[in-house]
Amino acid sequence: MTSPQNGSPTRALILGGGGAVGVGWQTGLLTGLREAGVDMAGTEAIVGTSAGALVGALLSSGRDVTDALTALAALGKSIDPDRLAAGSETFLSARRQASLDTHPQ
Repeated sequence: MTSPQNGSPTRALILGGGGAVGVGWQTGLLTGLREAGVDMAGTEAIVGTSAGALVGALLSSGRDVTDALTALAALGKSIDPDRLAAGSETFLSARRQASLDTHPQ
């Protein structure tokens, strides 16, 4: 988005969510734009939610947005599927119990 303000253009970048796929897509798009001569790193306003918040934070901090892919890969390696499944069952059990409890707390 561009609009004149005091004779100079301003840009805002809005980035949405999308989990790991959103991070990958946004990273690829921003890298492609940069290679085509449109570097969004100088954007005056960057707003993002979820995946877009991660990519936007990297972009606004001056880091290469492809660092997001490295961070996601490291996170993926650190997740233990067995512990994740156990946590999910614990959460579901607590939720079931809470729905049966008639006490407001």
